[in-house]
Amino acid sequence: MIASQFAVSTLVWKIYTDPALVHRWWGPARHQIVVDKMDVRVGGEWRFLMKHKDGQELGFSGVYKEVLAPHKLVYTSVFEPDPSAVSLESLTFEEMPDGRTRFVSRSSVDSEKNLAAIVSDGMEGGALETFERLAEPIRTEMTKISV
Repeated sequence: MIASQFAVSTLVWKIYTDPALVHRWWGPARHQIVVDKMDVRVGGEWRFLMKHKDGQELGFSGVYKEVLAPHKLVYTSVFEPDPSAVSLESLTFEEMPDGRTRFVSRSSVDSEKNLAAIVSDGMEGGALETFERLAEPIRTEMTKISV
């Protein structure tokens, strides 16, 4: 589980679900991120490509299971080089009394074996960096709103 507090929930939701903004925060900063598809609706599919400097491309994909804008997003996540290790990602965006959003991300897998595979693939570090990177587009988008 990862928890943090950010700006208003509608803005955090937008940054998380707008294909034009995802490349700015998703994945490690050292890689280029390309949004191949992102159909944010129940049953819709998503697919992101992580392009390494050496030309290697790694795909990540899944299906949206629950979409309750701007409060909850649930989707599957597959690291395509290891499609047996599927995780279920559950994100909540809770508006706090001070106007900020409490953002909670929970990941679950169906077995210890798949958990070990996900950890060995480096997903933990990538996930932590991803959530740290959310702050930049939130600041930028807040500036546009304030102007």
